[in-house]
Amino acid sequence: IAGPAMAGDHTKGVMVMSMATLSGSCFGLLMRIGQDFGPWVVVAMRCGPQFVIVFTYCLWYWGSVTNIYRSISRLDAFAAVFLAGQSIGISMAMLMTTVANVFFVINTVPAFCALSDWLVLGETPRRRTVVMVIIALLGIFVIVWGELESDGLFGVLVALINPLSWTVYWGIMRHKSRILAKQQDAPPACVEKAQCEAVEEQAEANVTSSKPQAKQASADEEKKPQASSKNPVPGIMMVTVLVLAAFAWSGVWVTSDDRLRVPTWLEVLYFVGFGGVYLPCIQVLYSLAPKYLSTAEVGCLKVMECVYGPIWIWLFEEEVPPLTTFIGGSCIVVAVAGHSFLAAREARSAK
Repeated sequence: IAGPAMAGDHTKGVMVMSMATLSGSCFGLLMRIGQDFGPWVVVAMRCGPQFVIVFTYCLWYWGSVTNIYRSISRLDAFAAVFLAGQSIGISMAMLMTTVANVFFVINTVPAFCALSDWLVLGETPRRRTVVMVIIALLGIFVIVWGELESDGLFGVLVALINPLSWTVYWGIMRHKSRILAKQQDAPPACVEKAQCEAVEEQAEANVTSSKPQAKQASADEEKKPQASSKNPVPGIMMVTVLVLAAFAWSGVWVTSDDRLRVPTWLEVLYFVGFGGVYLPCIQVLYSLAPKYLSTAEVGCLKVMECVYGPIWIWLFEEEVPPLTTFIGGSCIVVAVAGHSFLAAREARSAK
């Protein structure tokens, strides 16, 4: 019975991930639709409906604004800054260079994460990981070299903000998970000492207060939400949208963008659909896929954005990237997809 069920879950995961990559590849085309407003205005205007959706979900998930505030630690807020940075990087780059360049560059996240784990966390990478990092960095070098004499060079550098921000974000989350793991793996003596201290504090509280007050206090404690028992990611997403909006509106103000005007009803529909429907749906799809697929399989399928994205922009805007983009992009796709494929095969053989 377990065989068909697992096969069905795997098929479901492939379908979800395929929908995510196919939908995510349209991001560049949607950004180009609003290019008359400028990149800062597009990012700023889409943050409104996006925040409404994320805040509504957080309110439903946590039950109150107070619980949302309690669920977000300082480390979570710091991580949200870099999560907003990756969105700014990809959004700005889409209007500064070719869409193909952007999609190839942002899919180097696994290579930068592996490099960070080695240099910062001191983890020894495997041979296939080293090969992936070298080939992916070589691909970026080829793309940059092809844009040296064009206006798209700055856009490629801006696109690098996306994988670098993702690397810092995942590094912070891994550091947080290690802290929580150390707290859970505390020695028994420490646990017993903490329990004894808690019992003593409770005894002192019982002496200094009456029984009805103690019962009421214990009832209030039971009603209090346990912030650490739930996933903090919804709260992080809400802070991310707020930080993203702050960055975007600051960019509008600093650049004195005269393209900030009262939009037509069609343009309002575009911003609402972009920020309130499209982006949340992409986030949901990418969140569901890892439930049915391994991380390696998700990474292997995600590089299909590099195939779909340039096709959409070529069909609707006839944008043809230079040959160096295809050469460097092919190196990145082969490196990331090959590494993910080998990791998935190794995981299956281990089972």
